[in-house]
Amino acid sequence: MNGIQVSKNLNSVYEFMFRTAAEGVLLVGEDGLCAMLNPAAAAMLQLTAEDVLGNAPKVAFRQNPGLVRLVRSECLTNLDVIWA
Repeated sequence: MNGIQVSKNLNSVYEFMFRTAAEGVLLVGEDGLCAMLNPAAAAMLQLTAEDVLGNAPKVAFRQNPGLVRLVRSECLTNLDVIWA
């Protein structure tokens, strides 16, 4: 197995894990725009990927100011949110 094939296999594994994770995952790029949203996060937030991706958090989550504040936190790298 060559390096390119291993890289493609790892990318497939990571993509599968991202899509099937029970935890909601939202990635915001260095440009401050929502870059990735997995299905669990979309379900938790009751939004579609189209509602979120490519938008700044304050636009995508304008109905949820608390979430906007969490996403804007500069020291935030990993956040576990428990939905009651």
